[in-house]
Amino acid sequence: MKNIVLFSSVFAVLTVPTLARADYFVWQDSRTGLTASFPDTWAIQNNQTSHDILTVALPSGDDRAVCKISAVPDARFLIYPNRFRSDIQQIHFSKDFWYEQTAKYQNIKVHNFTDGAGLGKAFASTAVITYVTPPDEVPEQRAALVSGGQYYDQTYTVECSSIAASYGTYADAFQSFVKSIDMKKAYHALGVGNYRNFLRDWGTLEVQMPNAVSKTIY
Repeated sequence: MKNIVLFSSVFAVLTVPTLARADYFVWQDSRTGLTASFPDTWAIQNNQTSHDILTVALPSGDDRAVCKISAVPDARFLIYPNRFRSDIQQIHFSKDFWYEQTAKYQNIKVHNFTDGAGLGKAFASTAVITYVTPPDEVPEQRAALVSGGQYYDQTYTVECSSIAASYGTYADAFQSFVKSIDMKKAYHALGVGNYRNFLRDWGTLEVQMPNAVSKTIY
């Protein structure tokens, strides 16, 4: 899979008369069109599962701060009008969704949970969770900012985590990364999402009744 990495520069003037430069990557997934941006000091890593589309490691040493984005094909809700997207999130992508997503972890606790959040163009839920890594990994107490929801034909999840004791050091960077995420537009901004009236298109339908005298008109 080929992904697109664009390059941008942000300049900031410090209190001293010098100019500091911070460079950012704008990354795009070739399959879904999702984009995300992050500093050039973050390193792109190998993805761990077939559903992961981006994994990046922050410069964090033993704190092992990392963010990953996953995209799972999900066409369950394409039949529903656009106006129901918020309801779909609250039913299918709320707190229970995160217990399912994090089932591989141990001692999971969900903190600061929010429904109706945004993840790019998706209606999403967001939380901070703490957990212990799975039994087949080196035991670590970690904390993570997680966000997830469904947009068009994909379910997207983001997890940014570090050693729990150091989470506060990376919280702002995690939030900036999650806020940078966006999806390729799939819905018209002014669409009401109503179904087309097929019977109106067909016109009047007359049905001859069994008594050969009466007719029913639809």
